[in-house]
Amino acid sequence: MAKRPNNIDSLLGSLSDDSVAGKTSQESSSGSKGTANPAIALARSEREIRATTERVPVLKLDPDQVRFFKYHDRHISSIESPKVKQLEKSLKEEGQIFPGIVRKTNDKTPDNKVIYELISGRLRFEAAKNIGVPFEALLKELDDAQAIRVMLIENEDRFALAPFERWLSVIPILEDNVLPLAEVAQLIKWDKANLSRYAKAIPFYKSCNLDKYLVDVEKVKMNALYSCFQEYEKAPKQVMKAISFVADNYPGVRDNLFLKAILKRVTEEQEVKADTVFLSGSKVKIKRVGTKLNISFEGLPKESELSDVIEKLRELNSLQ
Repeated sequence: MAKRPNNIDSLLGSLSDDSVAGKTSQESSSGSKGTANPAIALARSEREIRATTERVPVLKLDPDQVRFFKYHDRHISSIESPKVKQLEKSLKEEGQIFPGIVRKTNDKTPDNKVIYELISGRLRFEAAKNIGVPFEALLKELDDAQAIRVMLIENEDRFALAPFERWLSVIPILEDNVLPLAEVAQLIKWDKANLSRYAKAIPFYKSCNLDKYLVDVEKVKMNALYSCFQEYEKAPKQVMKAISFVADNYPGVRDNLFLKAILKRVTEEQEVKADTVFLSGSKVKIKRVGTKLNISFEGLPKESELSDVIEKLRELNSLQ
């Protein structure tokens, strides 16, 4: 059975149509849009929805009024990079165009000024502090999860973080389980599978104290770090030994070169070279695994024929 029309709606509809039809010929020729009677629109529960604006205070803060969010995502090497110098120049010439974002704390400075927690804008804060001008920031009410979302999104739109710096920044977020890995991946615009894969390397990075050797986030490649982790999974003691060897013998090597040196050392340790030398009175078996060399004689060799053994050792790169 067809649904009967609502009489009130029909009546209001016809009145509205009549109001449009009753336009003057001048209005019709000008092409202006007819407007329904506002009282009728109100009766039909129609109303214009206007955009609203949120008033967010912009604060001007002294350096002692700012402390850093516990999940802040800027590495010290970024703060000491030319990026801050670029911002200092911009602040001097144009002022602070983009404010940072802070949230209020319950703490105060010794002279009774409110302390705010910096959510985003660390580089801008450092630049403002360096040239002695107040740091401008929007005041927002955010819990930890909301603050992390704001921070991750905001920094994608400003000075982008290097992949290794971004990875370092999400370690505490994942360890504290503030946000699920899938959401973190989405926020930083990483493939979920890649973030999950790289997250497995976190215990390796921390247990081997790699922060001492990977000091410039711009010069560390995630693929090299992950390759070292894969070797660590297969032979942890060997990789730790390689780390100590590189650190002791090449103290100036850092960042990606340090990771490559570890991989090279591990490869050398794993490389197997073997051969047999046949002498008139004996047979000599030579086996080298990395820097470990094993030589066994079956029968006593003649002294005059030992030069053949030495030559074979040279061929196997087994002499210093």
